Amino acid sequence: MQRERGLNKQEETDKKPTYFDFAPFLKALRRFLACNGETRSRLRMDLRDNLKTIQRIFVDEYGEQSYKKCVNIQEFGKLLQQKGISLEAKIVENIGAILICFGDI
Repeated sequence: MQRERGLNKQEETDKKPTYFDFAPFLKALRRFLACNGETRSRLRMDLRDNLKTIQRIFVDEYGEQSYKKCVNIQEFGKLLQQKGISLEAKIVENIGAILICFGDI
């Protein structure tokens, strides 16, 4: 009855969308595919070999590891380079998309 009188306007704004946006996933997938399998394999080995260096990215102002230390995943490649890990330019550009698409982030 309230809806008929125009008093219950919440219902109009609470409707679920009728679509699903694949654009962010497709963008990440294209960037993932821009790096071939050999490049991604080399990235995995580099990350595994430099685990201690990567852990140093996630420390607080006291030098202790902190779950509160957040890093922009799109800038993760640049942070790795700043810590002395040498990566290909293609990987530095696309590591964020690779991790978002298939890295359980």
